[in-house]
Amino acid sequence: MKKILIINPGSTSTKYKVFDNNGGMLDEFVYKITEIKGEERFLYSLKDIEKIGIRIVHGGDISKTSKITKSLKKKIIEYIDFAPIHNKQDIDVIEKMEKTFPKIVKYASFDTAFHTTIPEYLSTYAIPVKLAKKYKIKKYGFHGIAIQSAYRELKEKRKKQKLLMPKKIIFAHLGGGCSVTAVKNGKSFCTSMGLTPISGIMMTTRSGDVDSDLDKILSHKENKTIDEISHILSFESGFLGLTGTKDTLSIFRKAQKGNKKEKLAFDIFVAEITEKIWGYAGLMQGIDALVFSGGIGYGNTYLRNEVLKRVKKLGLTKKDIYVIDVDEEKVIFDEIKNL
Repeated sequence: MKKILIINPGSTSTKYKVFDNNGGMLDEFVYKITEIKGEERFLYSLKDIEKIGIRIVHGGDISKTSKITKSLKKKIIEYIDFAPIHNKQDIDVIEKMEKTFPKIVKYASFDTAFHTTIPEYLSTYAIPVKLAKKYKIKKYGFHGIAIQSAYRELKEKRKKQKLLMPKKIIFAHLGGGCSVTAVKNGKSFCTSMGLTPISGIMMTTRSGDVDSDLDKILSHKENKTIDEISHILSFESGFLGLTGTKDTLSIFRKAQKGNKKEKLAFDIFVAEITEKIWGYAGLMQGIDALVFSGGIGYGNTYLRNEVLKRVKKLGLTKKDIYVIDVDEEKVIFDEIKNL
């Protein structure tokens, strides 16, 4: 039996799923980056792999899943500056697969691809046009594969409910990384993440949007390089920077009890999500459904309820609110099974 291997690289772990050609999942493995030997044993134990699909975070303007070639690898490397942690990790995984499975065709599925439909007036930064064109600077957006998965699941749920698919949907994908995305008529219309995955609303360790001169100011005052400040904004900020921990469940529990620093962090988070939902509803001239996904969005009732209190006047009813557990690997499988 021929099998398809799907790989979802992360900053601390890599998730593997093995599917049969009909989409049935045969195996699932998650290895932390420290478990090199265990990962190697798993990879070399695989038999009858026909295709390999790999999630890539940044693909620029590439709008579809593509066969991995030398020129495509160069493209992924080109965007390392915009997603340094993720794309570097992705290249490492590609090269590992090339070494382990040299004869098997490999495909790249891009988080940014779903967002290539964002209108130009919502993806363009107000900087000199020459610089933007020269260095391909624009709002790309991320979490696209997760949003595709949530959209598919929503479609199935609406079908079972015998309801038409909503035309104006906002997805709050909240996990270690967080984003809010507006989908209009099935296409990405606007999203909170921009040029890089650090932008948008605050996250577990990422600051989200800050003043564009902050890196320069902190670099000067702390006598640190821009790269060192970038590391702080990516890995030492967000919930971690505000509370000293990455444990969002603990933070939310303490916020409920009124603990000052945890409540402040929680309130900032809720406010930023709320601001995006109202803003995107305004841009789309309405909202028909709101979807929560991701580890935090899917898993925390308190957070969802607090957000819903603040968007009540948008007119959403219970049947318009959905909580969805995404499956990115299944989306990638479906993209490559017929290629």
